[in-house]
Amino acid sequence: MRVVWSATVERELSEIHDYLAESMGPEAALKAVERILARGDQIAAFPELGREVADFASPSIRVAMHGDMRCMGTCDAWGQASDEATFFT
Repeated sequence: MRVVWSATVERELSEIHDYLAESMGPEAALKAVERILARGDQIAAFPELGREVADFASPSIRVAMHGDMRCMGTCDAWGQASDEATFFT
């Protein structure tokens, strides 16, 4: 399954990087963003890792935690018919 990050997520990842680069340095910021991206890849490979979101009536919307951050996305019913997972906030 291919991961597609929404424009909002891409902007937020850039903001996270910039914030962390100022407070922790550029290397730590890059590693933090890479860990978030890797979590998205992990969720795409194993969509059932995420739990269903009670606020939505669709089992295709899943959420998984990454530290204090929620990685929320949608794929078809457990990733069986689609080759794409879209992540959004």
